[in-house]
Amino acid sequence: MYINNSGTMYAMSRSMTGRPARFSRERLAQVAFEIADREGFDAVSMRRVARELGAGTMTLYSYVRTKDELVALMDDHLMGELLVSEEELARPWRDALTAVLRRTYRLRLQHPWSLTALQNASLGPNALRHAEQTLAALEGSPFSDEQKLTVMVVADSFVDGHALRRAEVTAELAPDATVGDRSRRALEMIASGPYPHMRRSWATLESWRPGAAAWLDESFERGVTALLEGLVRLFSDRP
Repeated sequence: MYINNSGTMYAMSRSMTGRPARFSRERLAQVAFEIADREGFDAVSMRRVARELGAGTMTLYSYVRTKDELVALMDDHLMGELLVSEEELARPWRDALTAVLRRTYRLRLQHPWSLTALQNASLGPNALRHAEQTLAALEGSPFSDEQKLTVMVVADSFVDGHALRRAEVTAELAPDATVGDRSRRALEMIASGPYPHMRRSWATLESWRPGAAAWLDESFERGVTALLEGLVRLFSDRP
């Protein structure tokens, strides 16, 4: 079952009745994912997936009715990869939630096109399992059930936002490029303009010339810690 953007649940179309299934919907999603990883999401089409499978385009309509259904399968495929082990969920709540967020961040970076291309995909069972795991990770936390939903939304937004920024910044850089390499023109403007606060911050950063990817990954780890500490303090201060 899947949930479209209007909240309506529907069943994905099955293969033709009376005929053995040649492919699985999971296989279709995997092939579409591989195309997107190699060539970008815009290269994904029913025709292209069918060609990769060595099948006719009409054959795919025995499994999915529209490209939207194919995208829903792709999203569910990704959400399945986000699931963490029961051992990780059994850890103290901060560690468990951090494990969920860290896995989400890393997989988003492996498939950066998913940060924008799958935003409007219909929810599938693995998306619900991912949300369930996030809430399960919060068992033992000081948050109420209502507050846990807020924590989940805020944390997911932080992860996706940071992953999007990291993907943008490092997309065209060499693996060992520094933050300054990416922002050379901006640094020239900061050095010559009325930006004293920016100048001091960047001067400190440039003094140790961190790698852009490593610096952003470290910023993610620090941000998760700060986010959780801030949310605990925020809700504990409420009457």
